[in-house]
Amino acid sequence: MKQDAPAKWLLCSFLLLGACSEAHPGDVRSEPLTPAPTAAGRRALSPEMRAHTGLSHSPEAADREAYAASFRRHYPAQLRAQGVSGAALVDVYIDAEGHVREVDVVPRPASSSHQTHRAVLQEAGTSRVVDLNYRPEFGAAAQAVLRETRFLPALKDGKAVPSRFRMTLQFTPPNNP
Repeated sequence: MKQDAPAKWLLCSFLLLGACSEAHPGDVRSEPLTPAPTAAGRRALSPEMRAHTGLSHSPEAADREAYAASFRRHYPAQLRAQGVSGAALVDVYIDAEGHVREVDVVPRPASSSHQTHRAVLQEAGTSRVVDLNYRPEFGAAAQAVLRETRFLPALKDGKAVPSRFRMTLQFTPPNNP
C-alpha cells in the first residue's frame, strides 16, 4: 500500500457530517428515510474523491445536533473529567438505507510507536493540517456513537448505495464540563 493511502481514508472520513437517532447502541431501525435520499442540499465529493470512491456523495448524518448529543453522552466520563481529548479510527459499513451495520475499531499498528498522526483536512475548497491523537480508550465510545447514528446513505449516480469506509471520530472535552 502506498504511504499516502491512510490520508485518503481520512479525507473521506472528514466529509461525514454526523447524526444520530435516540436509539440505543445496537438498535436497527428499518423504516425508510422520508423523503428518499437525494443529492439535493448535500455536498458533492471532489472529482478526486469521486475517482477514488466511485461515489458522488459520501454518507451524511441526518441530524447534527443529535450527533453532538451522542458524543456528549458517550464521552468516557473519566477522560472528560481529566480534560483528555483524543480520536478513534474505525471501519464502518453503512447500508443503502443509512443504517450502520458494522463498526470496528482499527487498532494502532504494532509497528507504530506514535499515537499522534498528521492528516490533511479538506473542506469546502480549503485545506489544513490537523494532528489526530488516537487513543484506544475512545474506541468503545466511537462504536456507541456510530451505532446510534442514522445517516443519509452514500450516493452513486443519484441512487443510494451501501458504503464501507474508514473514518476518524474526534473527541474534544467541553470547555465547561
